[in-house]
Amino acid sequence: MAIVGHLILIPRWGSIGAAIVATTVASGGAIASVLTIYRLWGILPPWRSLLRAIVMCGCAYGLSSISLPPHWVLLKLLAISTVILLGLLLSGEFTPQERTQFRTAIRDRLPSR
Repeated sequence: MAIVGHLILIPRWGSIGAAIVATTVASGGAIASVLTIYRLWGILPPWRSLLRAIVMCGCAYGLSSISLPPHWVLLKLLAISTVILLGLLLSGEFTPQERTQFRTAIRDRLPSR
């Protein structure tokens, strides 16, 4: 499906066509995964988590559309990743147990003093 989409849309719309195909295929894969999990186990993601993810995607999109010189790309990616992580953390996406597990995992990877 992606190949056909690329063959049709890239000649017409260039990089925008490629982005449309990639977004459509990725979204379709995500929806198919959720539906498969629901069909097998009867589990759907919590609506609040879905809304938080949508808001964070919007923030990431907005930040990624800021034009910077090419040599800033790594710093830009780090900033976007940090905003997403902090946004999810501050919005209550992670439970106290998950936050503790994260801190423990980071602490275990740091060199001992």
